Amino acid sequence: MTTKEYLSQIYLLNVKVKTKRQQAAELRNSIAGISGIDYTGIKVQTTPTPKMQEAIDRLISLEERIAQEILEMEQKKEKIVSQINRLRSPLHIQILKMRYLDFFGWEEIAERTKYSVRQVYRLHENALREFRERNKI
Repeated sequence: MTTKEYLSQIYLLNVKVKTKRQQAAELRNSIAGISGIDYTGIKVQTTPTPKMQEAIDRLISLEERIAQEILEMEQKKEKIVSQINRLRSPLHIQILKMRYLDFFGWEEIAERTKYSVRQVYRLHENALREFRERNKI
């Protein structure tokens, strides 16, 4: 695994969590839509239908997986922050945090650091090299 791939783990986990949250929202909406029929004046059984119960079970399972992935993401993030903070250069620390923890694009990093995009690329490469050396990645 390269240094970039190692640092990008947080982003990938974040994308997975967002995707699963969207799936959970869609599932919640479909569950709400299942009982959308007006039964006014009709005697109905109040226990969930098998289809609804299955959807509720899938939602609960999905939410448990989301919670596990969030925990995993927070643990990895904590470890990576600690590793980034070992760097000597405050500028390298700032660039790596903006890129891999705040998910900023190159232009945004350049604007915030007052460097050109090309210089940010160079600083980023230097930061990756220092990160790799300090953390034996």
